[in-house]
Amino acid sequence: MKKIDRLVYGYEIPSDSIFFQGLRMMNYSGAFAWYLGAKRSNLLHIRDHFDKTFQLPFVVTFHVFWVGFFCMIMLIVLDEFF
Repeated sequence: MKKIDRLVYGYEIPSDSIFFQGLRMMNYSGAFAWYLGAKRSNLLHIRDHFDKTFQLPFVVTFHVFWVGFFCMIMLIVLDEFF
């Protein structure tokens, strides 16, 4: 994440909590996984700067988060019916 921070903000964030790193991780992974996500968050310039092997953990995290969120919502909905 420090490489991306250096490219986006121009400096590395020296100490950061896990909460804020998680927020930035979802922002960056949305930019890597989806063209419109990168366009929406003004991160199109970082999309082509990094190779696919660097982007892969961010993309996997993005998809795992949304699958987990969908499963949680489905469990809540199914719990109301049964």
